[in-house]
Amino acid sequence: MNPENIIQQDSGGMSGTLNFPENYVLISQDTSQCSSEDSTIFKFPVSNETITIYPSGSPLFISHELKPHNIRPQIYESTNNDWIFLLLAVCFILLAWIQVFFRKRFFQVLQSLYSEKRVNFLIRDGNLFKEQIALGLGFVYISSCSLILLLIGKVIFKVSLGNDLMTFLKIFLALILFILFKYILIRVLRTVFQTAEATSRYLLNSLIFSLNLGVIILPFLVMIIYTGFIILIYSVLILMAIIFIFKLFRGLYVGIVYSKFSIFYLFLYLCTVEILPVIIVVKLLIG
Repeated sequence: MNPENIIQQDSGGMSGTLNFPENYVLISQDTSQCSSEDSTIFKFPVSNETITIYPSGSPLFISHELKPHNIRPQIYESTNNDWIFLLLAVCFILLAWIQVFFRKRFFQVLQSLYSEKRVNFLIRDGNLFKEQIALGLGFVYISSCSLILLLIGKVIFKVSLGNDLMTFLKIFLALILFILFKYILIRVLRTVFQTAEATSRYLLNSLIFSLNLGVIILPFLVMIIYTGFIILIYSVLILMAIIFIFKLFRGLYVGIVYSKFSIFYLFLYLCTVEILPVIIVVKLLIG
């Protein structure tokens, strides 16, 4: 069909020529796909066929399927997470270093998680608090916990945290301060209640659970970050809850065996130094 001259035939068989202006071009013969206030529609009476013409300067694609969902301005958050790869690499390098130079001690720490007898071996072979392996595994623990807390805040609680690296460093520093505060508090309670042996044993068990937790979480973090499966975050939370409950029972056992206090006072003690801090952390994440 020539857009310059269109033959329009009426019901009586009469025909005529429709002359288009020079600045108009034929766009479509289907009005359902074209709409414009500047358009002109011509209809053929016999076939009910219609054509639509538009100014030559108008866009060819008039309609589209894209629908706006949120027209409010959004805060841009950088997605450059190369620092996460470097952090995970450092953690695995530390684990490899520990495996090479402290292999026996490392397996003693792992076995002490589920065996009280292995804890005695751990005490017999040295003071874990003053060993290099505790520093290496401690870094892995704090890094893993800080990263999983960052992911929980972003993915589960949908908290806008801004720069991920700065948020991670804040969580990392807060965990260190929290651990130091908790250690000082337990030492003060030890002096007040004269429970040196029970407190030392409890601190050692707490350290064992923390070091093992960092090693357990680390592989899950790799899968979460590089697969994006949110279900893995919930799996880590369940695993952390199980280890935490086991830690409470172990602490209760230590308190019963090595101290003279009743179960009720031991439970209050555990609530103060273990359960209350967890509630505070959850409250901060939700709020």
